[in-house]
Amino acid sequence: LIEPTRERRMRTVPEIRGLTLRRAIRALHLAGFQVRVIPGIDGTMPPAGSALREGALVRLGSGQ
Repeated sequence: LIEPTRERRMRTVPEIRGLTLRRAIRALHLAGFQVRVIPGIDGTMPPAGSALREGALVRLGSGQ
């Protein structure tokens, strides 16, 4: 039996500016994303407001 693939929904990267690193990571996880903390960038890559598939990787600057 072949199961149909579950289509992942599109999600919007939330605005995390002003949040602590811990709260920013939590907000991104709650929005449905995987998170990788990267030194040397500000904010998120892709930026807040971008539409990505649920489960996609969002890079978060450690100096945000």
